[in-house]
Amino acid sequence: MALRNARAPRRHLRTQALARPQSRSDALLSHQHTIAVALFRHRFALADLEPDCIADPGIRALAARVSVAHDDALEARFPGAWPHRIRLTLDHGVVLEAESENPPGGVDCPLSRGEVQAKFRETAGSALGVAHAQRLADALLAIEEAASVRALQGALCAPAPGAVAGSARRPQEQHT
Repeated sequence: MALRNARAPRRHLRTQALARPQSRSDALLSHQHTIAVALFRHRFALADLEPDCIADPGIRALAARVSVAHDDALEARFPGAWPHRIRLTLDHGVVLEAESENPPGGVDCPLSRGEVQAKFRETAGSALGVAHAQRLADALLAIEEAASVRALQGALCAPAPGAVAGSARRPQEQHT
């Protein structure tokens, strides 16, 4: 399978046509990397910005098959919309195409409550640990019914079990 092209407004191409990202920032801005990860892993998550994913030979090989091109028709709709078009050409010649007017999570394409909760658990879980992130999510979801913010305060301040206070490393990376 080859991704023949992804189309985007011209101003996005300067920073987002990074075929071989070298850093987390490059990977976040690289259409090639994000598309390759999504095709290779069937999702894109914060962990896909880590050095092991950026250097993954399978993802790099697929990213090398992605081209990004400017599209005047998409440019004309910007900034009222943030359109993108993806055209995927499979090895046997079948072409699949998708276009979005705005990315998920924006004002015109909001995430559902469940999607927001899942994104929070994944994002916070990678930094705080799964159990701590869940305690914090539970406290946030209960804030409207809470008599005070003490439960939220406790969830914000309490380190995840096994975490070293003041450490920015994730619990699974902690050294004992």
